[in-house]
Amino acid sequence: MFSLGVRYGQVENVVCHVAKVTGWKVFRHHGAEFPDVSGQVTVSDLLGVIAEHPNPAETLFNNRGNGNPSARRVPKILKAELVRRFAETLAKNNVESFQSFTAHQNGPALDSRLCALPALSSGVGVRYFRMLAGDDQQVKPDRMILRFIEDVVSKMDVDSAANLIQKTSAILNARYPALTPRLLDHEIWKFQRQQKKSEDD
Repeated sequence: MFSLGVRYGQVENVVCHVAKVTGWKVFRHHGAEFPDVSGQVTVSDLLGVIAEHPNPAETLFNNRGNGNPSARRVPKILKAELVRRFAETLAKNNVESFQSFTAHQNGPALDSRLCALPALSSGVGVRYFRMLAGDDQQVKPDRMILRFIEDVVSKMDVDSAANLIQKTSAILNARYPALTPRLLDHEIWKFQRQQKKSEDD
């Protein structure tokens, strides 16, 4: 949730602050297998820590950013509060670990409940959460990806853009067997970031 509309450095600051406050180990090597469930911090553990902080945005996350800063017709929501509601939704659906999330019997229904939360209606945040939870077939069609597709093909909505990246990855697999939609998404994102840097220079 803290990655919505900001540079990733801000996200790292949040993660490092939570680690400092809780003592949790929060990083793992890219591509590493998920640890055994017994060695994971659970969703309920997170909710318990949030409940211990009267003002978690400041004392736990050290971030008072809004999840929907441009909202006009609905109240703004702190990303810290959005994290709490997201975690509550996971817990109510018996999701406590990476394994229980990926093995959930009704993923589309769970995604719909998560997308019903404030600032998540586009589905981008939920798709990104699935990527971070290890789904290599997932795509995060954020503004970088949408801008790339618009420049090359045409303007698309979030779902159509994700579908296009997934289909393109499948076609390219004949030449690049290790390529996944997640990796293709990342390569496009890096290309767009470099393009933006060149424009700013």
